[in-house]
Amino acid sequence: MVAGSQVNVVVETPFYVGWRVSLTDAGWWEAVCDKLGLMVSGRTHAQVVAAALETVNRLLQDLHAGGELDTFLTQRGWRTRAPIPDAPSEDLIFQVPCTFEPG
Repeated sequence: MVAGSQVNVVVETPFYVGWRVSLTDAGWWEAVCDKLGLMVSGRTHAQVVAAALETVNRLLQDLHAGGELDTFLTQRGWRTRAPIPDAPSEDLIFQVPCTFEPG
């Protein structure tokens, strides 16, 4: 694999990873994922959704780099659709099914 080429890794979960999205009094959008203990913010709804997806991706990249991804996935009943290719963690793009609901 050529360094710098991105590889999609589809993660299968028994449920969608839910995010609660709300607009703050200050006009910023916030999204909270209780299952993963994550929170992100953005100026627009589209920005907060993109930030949430990127945050989940970065979390899984960090776990992969630290050798903890398999344990993390197994503990949650998650798995990858195919074996993870031998690639640097930063080249992996993890696709996790998420929902975004008002909250």
